[in-house]
Amino acid sequence: MAGPEGKNALVVQALRYLGQDNIGPREIETLRTTSSPAEKRKLSKDVRFGVDWIYEAAKRLAEASA
Repeated sequence: MAGPEGKNALVVQALRYLGQDNIGPREIETLRTTSSPAEKRKLSKDVRFGVDWIYEAAKRLAEASA
């Protein structure tokens, strides 16, 4: 089974730790500043078949950098 690797795995782990109700603009901004545009795109692709709210958070993170 494939999944996120490296830094993206840590981002997913952080999102799960924080929980769906605790991911707001501040958390998205923090993740955005620590990830490159390529990492954000890869994260969106890596989590698209996983938990819905994590995918939505990854999309928000990637959109914020566009």
